[in-house]
Parts: sequence; C-alpha cells; structure tokens
Amino acid sequence: MDKPAGMTSTDVCNRIKRLSGGAKIGHGGALDPLATGVLPVALGHATKTVSWVMEGSKVYRFTLRWGEARDTDDADGKVVRPAPHGRTTTPSGAPCPPLPGKSCRPRRNIPPSR
Repeated sequence: MDKPAGMTSTDVCNRIKRLSGGAKIGHGGALDPLATGVLPVALGHATKTVSWVMEGSKVYRFTLRWGEARDTDDADGKVVRPAPHGRTTTPSGAPCPPLPGKSCRPRRNIPPSR
C-alpha cells in the first residue's frame, strides 16, 4: 500500500479490512502518520509472512533542515529555532554534499525521549 500522509498504519489496515469484508490483516512495520511510502500489507493466510518482511532491510529517504528545531520534533510542529543557514541545496540546485567526517551507514531508528 502506498500510504499517504495523515493516516496511521492502523488507519490503513482498518480501511482495507472494511473494504475486504473483514479479512484478517497485518502490516510489515508502522509508519509515522506524517510519513508517506510503502506499507507492506498482508491479508488472510499471507499475514503469516509479515515476520519475514520485517527481517528484510529497509531504505528511508527524507529531507531535513540542519539546525532547525520544532516544538513537536516533526514537520507539523511550530518552528522554535530556525535553521541558521536554511540552505539544503547548492546554488546549482544539487543537494548539499555530506558533512566532513560523516558517513551514510545503516542506523537504528530510535525516537526521541521526552
């Protein structure tokens, strides 16, 4: 399922369950309501395969603004500290290069603690 922004993974599953006449349903990982993208969904006997989907690697693409802080730690929040430079692209429009000493490597997604 290509999950739109504004719906939780449970919202998506509940809607599919209603449309499918109450079939057993499961999903392969929760997406934040602000997130969009592929939400693996299984119906009926296929729900037994969801654990295999969860074992696979995943890739996330995102946009961020270095230095900006929001009161909710997400895109819906009010900006409480603007980004000092505000630029995410070079003058030619290409993405800014990686920061020196930083590498792109798999990382565990750990939500902020409150």
